[in-house]
Amino acid sequence: MQDNEKVTLQEIANVAKVSVGTVYKAINNKKGVGENKKAQIIKIAESMNYMNKKKINNECNCNIAVLLPEPVNTDKYYYQFLWKGIRKRTNELSLANLSIIEYTYNGSIEDQKFKMEEILNDHSINIKGLITNIWDETKFLDILDRFHEQGIEIFLLESDAPSSERKSIVMTDPNTIGRLAAEYLGSMIKESGRVILMGTRRDSFNHSQIVNGFFSQMSITNPKLQVIEIYESIKYPEKLYGTIKDLLTTFDDIKGIYSNNARTTAGVYNYIGASIKDRDIILVGSDIFSISLEAMHKGYFNAIISQKPEIHGYKIISVVFEHFIMKKEVKERYNILPSLYLKNNVPDLESLNN
Repeated sequence: MQDNEKVTLQEIANVAKVSVGTVYKAINNKKGVGENKKAQIIKIAESMNYMNKKKINNECNCNIAVLLPEPVNTDKYYYQFLWKGIRKRTNELSLANLSIIEYTYNGSIEDQKFKMEEILNDHSINIKGLITNIWDETKFLDILDRFHEQGIEIFLLESDAPSSERKSIVMTDPNTIGRLAAEYLGSMIKESGRVILMGTRRDSFNHSQIVNGFFSQMSITNPKLQVIEIYESIKYPEKLYGTIKDLLTTFDDIKGIYSNNARTTAGVYNYIGASIKDRDIILVGSDIFSISLEAMHKGYFNAIISQKPEIHGYKIISVVFEHFIMKKEVKERYNILPSLYLKNNVPDLESLNN
């Protein structure tokens, strides 16, 4: 039998192989879980001595929904570490009257809005807060307003929705990220030439600010460099790497490439890494994960800029805890400084997974 002071909803969910939301509904006799599955979950919870803890401490009286991309396929490079930070802090706060209910979406705006509607309409769970990420606020302001009208406070990660009524946000300033990339590339490339700036979401607040910071800083650090800005097609993402190959063939003065997100960083390595390695090109990627580390150690990337997603996830749960449980005043914005990693200071994968 486990120590009942350490058992969490997430641990029960892991054993039962279901979501935290399903566990919450089962042990609180809410709708949405079949009787057989409910009995199975309750049996597991009882075996872990969770039910006694629940009766004694009246746990789960402050429910917070977390809605973020599922960390699979290309979304795993970044979001596996964001979820890791969320779960780590949640486990540390397992004795608090705070229940984190996990929801995932497939990365698309359509699925995210659909899941937000589900959360709003699921009256079996009386949530007090929602943690999510908003890439294009113009498409979400209406539903964010509806959360606010129902008394559900919004906490954002990664990118801002400044026109919304969000309570607090944890993010790395995107303008700073762009400036850091341009400062490194511009200082490493002494002569004139071209650099490629590549990404996926030009119209989002976050990525547009990265681009603005990059252009602004490059005009200071090395104004002799011309920036070629290209973006991934949503329907045909592989075309981006064909375009880069064409540019490398067309222009012999391309001196650097900056990939401003994890997905395209992996794509550069997987699709065109071999064609770049033997050329005198400074390559900067984004975020630390298994593929970017491999690319760094093999000499494909010169530097990697990390937003440190695990710290983001850890911090947002701390903010929610301070606001709802400790009744403290929280700041509107918490800024996580980015890190520039070179070969001599890049962390290893083992340290990231601990």
